[in-house]
Amino acid sequence: MQIFKGRKIILLLNIATLNDLTSRMKRISFIFSTAIFFSFFSSCTQEMPAITIPYARVNFKIDLMVDKIDYFNYATFELPRRDGESVGYAGLLIFRNQEGQIFAYDLCCPKERSKTVKVVPNSKGEAVCPVCGSVYSVWTGFGNVVSGTSTSSLQKYSVSKYSESVYTIRN
Repeated sequence: MQIFKGRKIILLLNIATLNDLTSRMKRISFIFSTAIFFSFFSSCTQEMPAITIPYARVNFKIDLMVDKIDYFNYATFELPRRDGESVGYAGLLIFRNQEGQIFAYDLCCPKERSKTVKVVPNSKGEAVCPVCGSVYSVWTGFGNVVSGTSTSSLQKYSVSKYSESVYTIRN
């Protein structure tokens, strides 16, 4: 009789351990399902660039072959070239990095917030404000402040591939 009671206790302990494991597995499964759900929906939305200057419409096309924007080089556009185009608040700065990625920014310095104060790009992948002296990194795709008194990045615009060498820029 004593041996039977011992086996019954071991069996009850095993059932309790199994129930505990099942409960833990359900919690882990719920956590993973929730994480997958939120990561799926957050990856389906395109992040909008922060607005750092007064809003102005941007709708512009560039052709890398025609506009001659080589690797680690830039082009600026202060006026539309075709009907229906618009170049933002103070004009566009288009930069192509060493990997061929295209980034687009407004020429307006976010510290000065004036159409007449435009950043000046250089061959180091930077743009410099002639008034406040702030330096912005444009080759990274962020337009972030490298040095100077500005606390905001350059206004960034969305770039989409239209065809082999043609890209559209919009806000």
